[in-house]
Amino acid sequence: GWYSTAILTNGVQSWDSGMSALNGQLASNYHDFTMAGTRWLDEGDYLSVWAYSNQDAAFVLQQNSAGFHAYLLSEHASTVGFSATKDGQQHVVAGDANSCGWDPTVVPGCGWTEVTGSAWKTDGYKGLHGHESFDPGTGRFTAPQAGKFLVSATIRLDSADDGWFSTAVLTNGVDSFDGSFDTGMSVLSGDLADNYNDMTISGLRQLDTGDFLSVAVYAATDTDYTMYSNSAGFSVVAIRSKVAFSAAKVQTQDVTASGWTESTGPYSCSGYKGLFAHPSFDESTGRFTAPSEGIYFAAANIRLDHADTGWFSAAVLTNGESSWESGMSVLNGDLAANFEDMCVVGLRHLQANDFLSVWVYSNEDAEYSIAHDGGSLHVAQLQRIRVGADVPAESFSVTVADSTGNSGDGALGSNRWT
Repeated sequence: GWYSTAILTNGVQSWDSGMSALNGQLASNYHDFTMAGTRWLDEGDYLSVWAYSNQDAAFVLQQNSAGFHAYLLSEHASTVGFSATKDGQQHVVAGDANSCGWDPTVVPGCGWTEVTGSAWKTDGYKGLHGHESFDPGTGRFTAPQAGKFLVSATIRLDSADDGWFSTAVLTNGVDSFDGSFDTGMSVLSGDLADNYNDMTISGLRQLDTGDFLSVAVYAATDTDYTMYSNSAGFSVVAIRSKVAFSAAKVQTQDVTASGWTESTGPYSCSGYKGLFAHPSFDESTGRFTAPSEGIYFAAANIRLDHADTGWFSAAVLTNGESSWESGMSVLNGDLAANFEDMCVVGLRHLQANDFLSVWVYSNEDAEYSIAHDGGSLHVAQLQRIRVGADVPAESFSVTVADSTGNSGDGALGSNRWT
């Protein structure tokens, strides 16, 4: 059957929460989901992670390669930000196959299609919230002032069963796209489920006043698929951070051994509108070194090519210390034989001179690539901690302590949420 995971507010079960992902064709052994976004909560509201199965009553929520992270952005709250869920299906069709391939296009169908036209809503579920900078009808967020913005998007594609697909948060729309997927805010997959598929992106953008962000989907050859309404979300929030960067991987890295491999440079913090640099990030090594103790947001979008033997993991590791219990890793047991996307996002408490970098693990495969198209790393210090001070109580970053099994004994109830 099919499965969903969600971050729910007060345990209210919904696929229209803007914080859920849904997939109809999971690997038979291991599969990863990533959800990321923002919530507007009242005092006493709670968030928790849930999983849904429409048929399967005996599966396991694994302890490793699982994490849960939250941070109160009150000190950043001017508050420019929104959290939206998709409002209605958007059926994509095309009669002109010449628009397919790598050539950027605004023609509906193959090529780029912006998620527009009564695309989103910012109410109806607890925690969704609007802002005058976001137009739900066009699906565009326009920066009311220059600054740095934390961005997340999840898209569900139905019947996207021909060729490869990319989902991106583009700056100033598809007309600004220059033919390169080195935007730092895109994911790309070459073998989507025949029925339902999820794609998640998270990262940072630096915008000038009047720049806009919107979600777009690219189809290489498919001329008949649907951007589905539920299990889709889009959120943007302004942050004030003096220590932050947004980088795109700009050179494919061939891997010739199994085990852990660090995603080294070169990365680039320029070349596409919204990327930006900071001296703490070394573009040549792909490592961010914390200049001071603090709470840091980190996100990585990873693309693996021809990773077709065994299972794989991707992680943002601290000081190169390999672990699946870091709360910042994902793991998948059946990647597409051509291109596969992975997204890792969360929080880290770092000491001065700790470093973060992206790593990939293969248990068998010794011949695959960490591709540049669709690869990126983003870090921002959300709060600096004074020497000797306590970690702020309004943030946490955890990994799952024990695996949780669903035994099929009826405990799930008729709605099958866990």
